[in-house]
Amino acid sequence: MPPAVDLRQLQKVFDLIIERMVDQGIREVTLNRNYYWNVDSQSLFDTKADRPVTDIGSLHDDWEFLCELLDDKEQAVALMLTHLAPVVRYVGEKVSLHGADSDEL
Repeated sequence: MPPAVDLRQLQKVFDLIIERMVDQGIREVTLNRNYYWNVDSQSLFDTKADRPVTDIGSLHDDWEFLCELLDDKEQAVALMLTHLAPVVRYVGEKVSLHGADSDEL
């Protein structure tokens, strides 16, 4: 049986990571890059396919959509995680590889 993701545990893990970054003095990360390759959800987990279907995503748009949740909590639906994921990945890679203030990545 495949593992299940307990959403409360997922929330705790995310909170722990963010709290640690804040404790280390990281208060914000500039989105120096905007566009990224986005893999179509049908192709993302189909590793037997020859080539995934891709399009272009925008970190700036993703962040704007996410910030709107602060004013309208009704928009906080599961699908918004698809906007959160690229932003979280960018932040994680940028801070881990280059530091929050770097123009790299």
